[in-house]
Amino acid sequence: MNSTRGIMIDLHQSPDEIAGCVAAHGMRPIERLWHLGLLTPALNTVHMLHLTAADMSLMQRTGISVTLCPQWGLKYGHTLPQIAAFAAAGVRLGLGSGDVAALGQDVWGDMKIVALLTDPWDTLHAVTRGGAAVLGLESEVGTLESGKWADLCCVDLSGPGTQPASDPLARLVFGGGRDIVSDVWVAGRQLLSGGELTRLDWPEVAVRSAAWATRLKTRG
Repeated sequence: MNSTRGIMIDLHQSPDEIAGCVAAHGMRPIERLWHLGLLTPALNTVHMLHLTAADMSLMQRTGISVTLCPQWGLKYGHTLPQIAAFAAAGVRLGLGSGDVAALGQDVWGDMKIVALLTDPWDTLHAVTRGGAAVLGLESEVGTLESGKWADLCCVDLSGPGTQPASDPLARLVFGGGRDIVSDVWVAGRQLLSGGELTRLDWPEVAVRSAAWATRLKTRG
């Protein structure tokens, strides 16, 4: 995916991908990108699950970033990301979700896995400031500061799934989910109020989506 801010690309997501690159080009995918001049701080790589020490060294020297999607890796039988090694190498990390149809873009599920491998604070950083940084948007979003977009998500920790609330951050990461989000503002515009969408007629969208799914299935 190209943008004015850089490039995002799936990389080292499976042994088959790596073996195919070695067979075709005589080198691993990250090394081929380096020879093509694409390993720069503007490159955001997604997954990065199967790495050698040489791969990690190349990442560190070139300053590329990584978007982690651990649920995707586990679903398709791959390894967990080497988060400790990334942290030791100073690699910038963001957190995403993969496979919309099967996993439903459940970022909270990915947060739980990453938090088990690191801690809740590092996980919160990856989904806020870290996520903005790997996309080249750290001057606009990622933190609540003067001059940045007014993007705000409010959560309700009063429910049974997030109790006891003596450690709000841990409860947010390990006990939270999309159901606890009560209000959302994007660029100062409220898109969710009390759990209800303000600018989207969801029942109508759901009907249209189902109709398109039927048409696509019929044509397929």
